[in-house]
Amino acid sequence: MMKTMLAVLAAFFMLASCSPKPEESQADTAGTVWSAGYGQAELIPPDMDTNTYWIAGYAVDKAITGVLDYQMAKALWLDDNSGRGGIVIATVDCIGLPRADVEIIRNSLKAFAEETGCRSINVISTHCHAGADTLGLWGPIGVSGRSPEFLRVVRDGVVSAVRQAYDSRQDGRLLYGTVVTEGIQRDSRPPEVFDPTLHSIRFEPYGGGKGIRVINYAAHPEALGSRNTMISADFPAYMASHIKQVSGDDAIYIPGAIGGLIATRRQTGDDGEELPDFESTVLTGQRLADHALGVTNERELAPGVAVYSKEAVLPVDNKVYVISAFLGTVAPITLPRGGRHRLSMVTEVGLLKLGDLRIFMVPGELFPELAYGGAALNPTTLTDIAGEGFLIFGLCNDEIGYIVPPGDFFLHGTSPYLQRGVDATGRSHYEETNSVGPLTAPLLIEALGEVWGLGVRD
Repeated sequence: MMKTMLAVLAAFFMLASCSPKPEESQADTAGTVWSAGYGQAELIPPDMDTNTYWIAGYAVDKAITGVLDYQMAKALWLDDNSGRGGIVIATVDCIGLPRADVEIIRNSLKAFAEETGCRSINVISTHCHAGADTLGLWGPIGVSGRSPEFLRVVRDGVVSAVRQAYDSRQDGRLLYGTVVTEGIQRDSRPPEVFDPTLHSIRFEPYGGGKGIRVINYAAHPEALGSRNTMISADFPAYMASHIKQVSGDDAIYIPGAIGGLIATRRQTGDDGEELPDFESTVLTGQRLADHALGVTNERELAPGVAVYSKEAVLPVDNKVYVISAFLGTVAPITLPRGGRHRLSMVTEVGLLKLGDLRIFMVPGELFPELAYGGAALNPTTLTDIAGEGFLIFGLCNDEIGYIVPPGDFFLHGTSPYLQRGVDATGRSHYEETNSVGPLTAPLLIEALGEVWGLGVRD
């Protein structure tokens, strides 16, 4: 009976279709010039008049009632013209895509990769809380919120955006700059630790014309709040539209270390009163756009791109995930190859090098304390590994949930992962209910340290 149950359980989980492997040494191949291109596609849920879709985030069973602005798939093609091939960075305005869905997208782009020599395809979720459910957590109780029809739209949208990006490529310069923001973010879980810096990676084509901006910032796109029932990409949509209006440049938002929980503050009007949800969201996007447009410390990045990736195997202690995956109400978990003594999942971490810029690619919502310190009993932090000056691309190639410092991991005494625990100080531990388990953080930090070592050696 046990063997039968295990076999049935395995059928409900999706095996990884490919395993990313660390690249060979790339130090001996210098780039010559940057080439970049941009593409985008609207992600329109099919037959909204007859199909029901569920808002991802906040409460379950919240049906979508309309559209403020459509979720988008966006893509950046980037090549250093070293002869090793270009890379793709794609973003999807959604709550998250599990690795199984990322692999489906990669497989759909297999012919593209062969045609173009593309060496790395990376898919990042913006973690938008005002889009259709892509994880399955927010349908009616016992019913998956994932729509296969919408997931096909997501896949096709990413493929279209990637091909557009490649077809529109042109030569130019790549510049990196930063600006420190004030009064935009908030941290809802002590200790208050977050990166207030907006990181800008800007492609400027030779001869002028519209450029491409990648905006990396640590904040949940949930400015519209829990009362919203309308589809939207949230503040990144209004950030991008303002950048487009002022500069002509296209813009892509990539979240940083947003766990714990880093979100945006409610904006106020000239009279000091808080603005309604929608007006506050628009203003948040515009303020971030103005920060990005006002960056004054840009420096040029020498042509050179490398991506290192590594699989990480994580014990799945959250039995709610296991049961929900078995029932098919949440997205499939990617199982490791070979036997394991306990239920585990496989994810991937990465390191992206753009010139002398180093970017950690993290498969979930990393607590900032794990990057910069500030929590008791932390494992090694990313700052311990890499020093200063690195970036974090969160929800990259997977969404495994919150990555919680083990010293602050606290579960409900009788209903672990089902109900949020409240510790002796009265602090609520919501994030643990949407986490894989207490070993996630140290294992991921260890894996990130390994890919950092690969990049340093090259």
